[in-house]
Amino acid sequence: MAIAPTLKSYLDDHHIHYDTLSHRHSSNSMETAATAKVPLSQLAKAVVFRDENRQYLMAVVPSLCRAEVSRLNTLTAHQLSLAEERELGQLFGDCEVGAVPPLGTAYDVPVIWDERLGEMEDLYLEGGDHENLVHVKRGEFTRLMAESSRGRFCQAMIYAH
Repeated sequence: MAIAPTLKSYLDDHHIHYDTLSHRHSSNSMETAATAKVPLSQLAKAVVFRDENRQYLMAVVPSLCRAEVSRLNTLTAHQLSLAEERELGQLFGDCEVGAVPPLGTAYDVPVIWDERLGEMEDLYLEGGDHENLVHVKRGEFTRLMAESSRGRFCQAMIYAH
């Protein structure tokens, strides 16, 4: 499959300059970066939460990080918990499980993004399946995120080789 139709429409409607990068099927961020031959540090990932009112929020972080829920709770003034897989299927109907694009606004899901992403010249985003990435430059990414909240809430993960 190419990138998710909802994502493609959103990018095109917002006149975003992007290209797509196809790669072998992958099952996680590390594998995606390796098969696509892109730096793991430049791969943005989505983590979807729900708050105490059952409202959803997408946190977007570099793949080398994990979203710190306690920091997010402080930034959003909500008590967040991870959304369940079945909820993701309902929210992102044209995406495969585990390949949700980090552009929640395309799916009417509010977004908060980690400021570290704004420091990267090139960013790669899941395209809605496990075989395609969307590549954007920093300026295009920050335009996409202009209406979204941002802050510093990710914790670097250590990967063993």
